[in-house]
Amino acid sequence: PTRRSSHLGPAELILTFNNAIGVEDFERIKPLLSVEPAVAFTAERRSSNDRAVDFRGDFAPATRYTVKIAKVQQADDTRKFPRPVTLSVFVGDREPTAYFEHATGYLGSQGNRTLLVKSVNVGAVRVSAERVYENNLVLWRSSSKDVTRFAHPAATRRYALANKKNVAQDLRIDLDELLGKEAATEGV
Repeated sequence: PTRRSSHLGPAELILTFNNAIGVEDFERIKPLLSVEPAVAFTAERRSSNDRAVDFRGDFAPATRYTVKIAKVQQADDTRKFPRPVTLSVFVGDREPTAYFEHATGYLGSQGNRTLLVKSVNVGAVRVSAERVYENNLVLWRSSSKDVTRFAHPAATRRYALANKKNVAQDLRIDLDELLGKEAATEGV
């Protein structure tokens, strides 16, 4: 089996067979699948690959799991089903990542001036703010969204994060704190 994970979501185990698995055969195989240490999971036949099964569950990072396929019933044609097997898979650490909850946008002088940064396995982030004046907003929104053509740097700051391995963290950035109170009346 292989494993795949989104940066902040649960890991996914992918079990690939040599031969295609029909929908009806998969329903017979499903009860034969188990994972140790025990984790609540769902097993779904991949729509994009009829030889693969996705295991979705709360698989912990930095943990080794055993995937077992039990023996089929004697009445079944054993040539159509996988043989009993025990497989090992290691779910590694989450990949270091940090991103803003919203990739783009305009924070007006009278609205919410807090940004949310989501991260995992990152020790620090550097945040830069650029000022776009209101008379440039229409041009910015109708262009390629490249803010550098319509803005100038306003502030940069490094934020240290807690060193928590494989734990998703939220960092709230107050723009008034980042920019200073004198910038509170101008768009950023």
